[in-house]
Amino acid sequence: MSSMRIWKQEVPHNEENVSAQEASALHGARLPEENVHRQRPQSACQPPREGQSEAVRLIAERPSPVCDMERTSSLKKNYEFRRLYYNGKNAAGSRLVLYVRPNRTETNRLGITVGTKLGKAVVRNRVRRRIREIYRLNEARLARGRDLVVVARSRSVDAKFREMEEEFLRLAGKLGLLVES
Repeated sequence: MSSMRIWKQEVPHNEENVSAQEASALHGARLPEENVHRQRPQSACQPPREGQSEAVRLIAERPSPVCDMERTSSLKKNYEFRRLYYNGKNAAGSRLVLYVRPNRTETNRLGITVGTKLGKAVVRNRVRRRIREIYRLNEARLARGRDLVVVARSRSVDAKFREMEEEFLRLAGKLGLLVES
């Protein structure tokens, strides 16, 4: 036994032995419980969940007109667009063409078509955003349970927002989409 030496490992003074057990969450920590994953609210209309109070805002929030109704979904498939083109009613203006067809749901579905003739991607996306915003602002005035496709014409690129909105409402009125609110 004397030939076997046991070396004592020295611990440096700036280190200490730490237990292998996990420490419990501290009060006021960012994540108060272990592995907490709180989901965001499903829509902007729901109040925030428990946690810190809301941030102070410099600009007053406008209430969203969409909060009281179900969210509008979008048309994505080619056959959905073609079905509207062939079987739906349409109304045309100088900047927009609107196609409408009833669907069997309580919500509206919106499709937007902006051709490559209108310009490059930046221009086309700007026209799409304007049409989507026009729809969002006037959604409460439209009848429910419809599929809508809005086709942008070349004049919509240079048109003012107010002109496009007036034309959209005029076409919607022609097709009987506007309801008394």
